[in-house]
Amino acid sequence: MATQRYYPPAEGDQVTWLNNYLVKIPIHGPTCGLADGEVEDTVADLTYLIWVIGTWYPIIKQDGYEATAYKRMVAFGPGSDTVPLPVASIFPTVTVTGAVGPNTPAATLSTAAPAPDVRPVGVLNRLFNQVGRIKMSAGYTDAIGQDLQIVGVEDATAHPVPEYALAVEQGAGSQSVRLDFTKFNHQGVHIESRRNNGAWEFLGVDTEKPYQDERPLLVANTPEVREYRLRFWDKGKPNGDWSPVQKVTVAA
Repeated sequence: MATQRYYPPAEGDQVTWLNNYLVKIPIHGPTCGLADGEVEDTVADLTYLIWVIGTWYPIIKQDGYEATAYKRMVAFGPGSDTVPLPVASIFPTVTVTGAVGPNTPAATLSTAAPAPDVRPVGVLNRLFNQVGRIKMSAGYTDAIGQDLQIVGVEDATAHPVPEYALAVEQGAGSQSVRLDFTKFNHQGVHIESRRNNGAWEFLGVDTEKPYQDERPLLVANTPEVREYRLRFWDKGKPNGDWSPVQKVTVAA
């Protein structure tokens, strides 16, 4: 099961963390490039997961403990008394639409009232992917990371190279490329690029994301492949290893 260092291991702490993210993502999501629909889906995802972890699962788990104890009592209990069945938790029911298991196309799930809408599986997979995109967005700041509580132990470790993401945008004359980078407490990044497997050329040093590559096409109206690599930049000099090369195709 994939997890992240900023995500608490204890379920009680997870509910607290998820509640904080649920409240804060409508505030910070648009700043970090999330569309309104994705923010709404995230809120629905987390509302359901919080309910499953904090309400439904503890009650069902307690019923399981009581059922196990009763089974043992009936099988091996001393004396000849009659012990009634334990009373199971009673929930209002909500109908799940769609498959809920490999052999169950649809079912009625017992839930605690009021049950939130059932969500597709993989809530944390979607959440962790979203956090990764937020950290690479142009609008992300350390303050946002602290407020969302997505700054974990891994963010305090050494990072040998910058991290960055590329996005092709439509410019005035042709497409341009936006580089959203993370410099990990360095002063800036040193950026190089090459086009159509040509020689690497220096583009610039940037200390604030994003960097916008607005060079015209080598040949007008002819698409070209642009590759990028970054190093850290401190005290007027590039340093460290090159980042992995990323490439995009740019057209008119």
